[in-house]
Parts: sequence; structure tokens; C-alpha cells
Amino acid sequence: MSGEFNIHAARRLEARQLAALREASAVERCEELNRLLCAFAAKGGAFSTSLLTEELKVIFAAAEKMINTAIANRMELSASAPELLTDQRYLREFHRVLDEMADGAVISVQQRHAGPAPAGKFFSATALSAVLREAEKKAKTLKTWIDIEIEKMALKGMTPRPTGQITNVFHGPVGNVAQESTNVQQIATNNEKTIE
Repeated sequence: MSGEFNIHAARRLEARQLAALREASAVERCEELNRLLCAFAAKGGAFSTSLLTEELKVIFAAAEKMINTAIANRMELSASAPELLTDQRYLREFHRVLDEMADGAVISVQQRHAGPAPAGKFFSATALSAVLREAEKKAKTLKTWIDIEIEKMALKGMTPRPTGQITNVFHGPVGNVAQESTNVQQIATNNEKTIE
């Protein structure tokens, strides 16, 4: 029952952490993009295509930071609830969440200059299309990295953990073998005495 409580408590806590993480990341990303736009505007390059490239870097840096933090939080929570790493259902669900974060970066790039926004009028369709292709390529790379991280987490979950019962080497498997050989030796000695 205790383990069941741990996993449910850990998942609730993780859901709150993820919500707070997404919100903080969005605010930080927005502030960084505004600073970037101001810096380009001050140099007279508010609508240069290099601004699009720099925005892309900011958006994906924020996504990577968010994903790294989410992974670190999951690893920390797994100390209390190992099922977060050992149960494939929880790993698949977490994988989906991380993939959504990568997809969210592409959506942010799409929305940045989409529709009737004034900035959209100053960038050519070719430049916007090129930056979107680059975003999709970056997201694919990020998802490959996420796949690897999920596999590493699964392997960590498979690693045998000490049970807390082993206090020294004599209580482990070696101790049991030594104990059994002593018992066998005593039985053999007793048998010899009986035969005599």
C-alpha cells in the first residue's frame, strides 16, 4: 500500500512541477524574445532574417532547458517512487510529455510570425518557410535525444537496487554459500560419527 501511495503522490507532484515549469519557461522565453527584438531594433535590424534565426535559437534553448529540468525532476522523484522508471506505462506517458515540449517549440516558431501579425508582413514567405523547416529539423533532433534519455531512464530503472537488508558481506549471497557449506560439513561430520 505504501508503494501505491508513493507512486500516486509522485505523479501528482510531477504534474504540478510540469505545469509550473511550462509556465515559467513561457514567461522566460517571452522576455528573452522581447530583449532580442529590442536589441535588433536598436541596430535597425528588427525585420532582418537573422532575427528569425536568433528567435529560433531562443525558442529551442528554452525547450531544451525545460526538458532537461523535467528529466531531472523525474529522476529525483524516482528515488521515492521507483515505478516512475520501472513501469513502462509511466515512461511512455513521460516520453509523450517530453515530445510535446519539443513539438511546442515548433508551434512557437510557427505562431511567432503567423497570421496578420505586423511582423509577418516584413518577412518573405521564403524566409519564414526556411526557419520553419529548420525548427522541424531541430525538433526531430531533440526527439531523438529524448528517445535516448528515456532509454537511459529505463535502464536505470532495471538496475537492481539494494534492499537495505544487506548489512555486511556475510549476509549476502557469499555469506549464504559459506553458511550452507558449513552446514553440509556439520551434517557429514555427524553422519561419520553415526556410522562409527
